Amino acid sequence: MDGTVTSNASAFSGFHISPRLRRSHPPSEEAINDDAFPGHVCDGVTECVKYARDKLYCGADFIKIMGGRRVASPSDRLQNINARSKGPFRPRAVHKGTTNYQLRQFAEATLGSGSLRKAVKLPEGEDLNEWLAVNVVDFYNQINLLYGSITEFCSPQSCPEMKATDEFEYLWQDSENYKRPTKMPAPQYVEHLMAWVQSNIDNEQMFPSRIGVPFPKTFTSLLRQLFKRLYRVYAHIYCHHYPVIVHLGLEPHLNTSFKHYVLFVDEHSLASGKDFWGPLGDLVESMLRSD
Repeated sequence: MDGTVTSNASAFSGFHISPRLRRSHPPSEEAINDDAFPGHVCDGVTECVKYARDKLYCGADFIKIMGGRRVASPSDRLQNINARSKGPFRPRAVHKGTTNYQLRQFAEATLGSGSLRKAVKLPEGEDLNEWLAVNVVDFYNQINLLYGSITEFCSPQSCPEMKATDEFEYLWQDSENYKRPTKMPAPQYVEHLMAWVQSNIDNEQMFPSRIGVPFPKTFTSLLRQLFKRLYRVYAHIYCHHYPVIVHLGLEPHLNTSFKHYVLFVDEHSLASGKDFWGPLGDLVESMLRSD
């Protein structure tokens, strides 16, 4: 069951998740250049997306708050979104010797090499479903941190609808409380989205963590839905909160995280067509060309 988009474009979906067997990528000091991304104020969505495309950061690391900036740490801002959700954000432990641990180490090593295209490829001899599961949790962690950094600027008053551009409004739908597509403010939508993702990732029947337990036949379908819905948070941030991201000094981290996501979706054919990218289509094409 999926949400709908009130436009003539193809539908997207949305959700919220807690990580399975992992943590977000550790940043390296040398990857961040504090002088490379001066402050910028955008006039409207189009200019913001163009500025993001033109200033695209292609480094390998994710969240790093630069010294001297008046910005709360990612962990502090993460607490903001956790306080608004039903329960705390609790990653499962990753145990040495397990397949998940080994894949996690491989992902960290390839990301540290500076090659995002290399980082998204399936390691030789590894199970594809396990690789997809490991990475969807990482993307959840990244998106959770990014959205957590701007929650004070994304309120029911400032964002009464969950939108990207005006042509793309996302309605929430699930199998329990919202069986019909339902309009709601962006913060409420993201909260439902994250809780929905977390419940799926914590479901041992859908995301088995024990060695030798196979993934269900429906795993691929669920994974596509997870990636499709997670994209909506990126789209909302780019289209409605990009000036804030720039002001907070998080522009390189948003661009790196989104490019990593774009390359992963492209590498593993997780998009349902060109319309999948909707309002960020131009930015996505630029990212694919630049790698």
